Amino acid sequence: PYFTLFRFQLYRVITSPLVCSSILNLFFAFMGFMNHGVKLEQSMGSALFGVLFFKLTIFTNLLFLVVSILLYGLTNNDGYLAGVSVGVWTVLLSIIATECAQAPPNSKRKLFFLEIPVLYYPLVLLALFSLFAGFKLAYCLGVAVGYLQGFGKLDRWKVKVETARKWESERGCLR
Repeated sequence: PYFTLFRFQLYRVITSPLVCSSILNLFFAFMGFMNHGVKLEQSMGSALFGVLFFKLTIFTNLLFLVVSILLYGLTNNDGYLAGVSVGVWTVLLSIIATECAQAPPNSKRKLFFLEIPVLYYPLVLLALFSLFAGFKLAYCLGVAVGYLQGFGKLDRWKVKVETARKWESERGCLR
C-alpha cells in the first residue's frame, strides 16, 4: 500500500500478478494455472478470461489496499503499509474460488487422496498454503473476491459476451 498510494504507483494494482517471489513459486503457479486456467479460458473465450483475470486482480488488490490501510489505522503498525499482494497465486486462488462457487453443489474435488466438497475446496487450498507458507492476507482476499465473483456479486462489472465476441472477431481489437 505504501508505494501504490503514497508514491502514486497505481500500476501495481494491475501488474501485481506478474511478479513472483521465486522460480519455484512461478513453476507451481504455472502448473496450477495449466489445470484450471486453460479449461476456463476454453469455456469462456480468451477475451472474457482476460477480463475476468484482470477484474479479479483489480478487485483483490483494491480490497487489499483498503484492508491494509484500515489495519494500519487500527493498529498503527507500519507492517500493514509494507505488505504486498504479488504473484499469480492470488488471482489463481480467486479463479479457483470462482469456478468452485459456480460448480454443481454436490460435486467434489480431489486434493491428493482426499475428496473435498467443491464449495470448500478453495478454503482447503488456502489452509494448505497458510500451513506451508504462512498466512498471506492477499490470498485470503483473493479467495473472498473469487467467491463474490462466483456467486454473482460482481456482475455489475461484467463484460457482455457479445462485446467480447466483437473483440475476438476478425475486425476486433484482439486480432
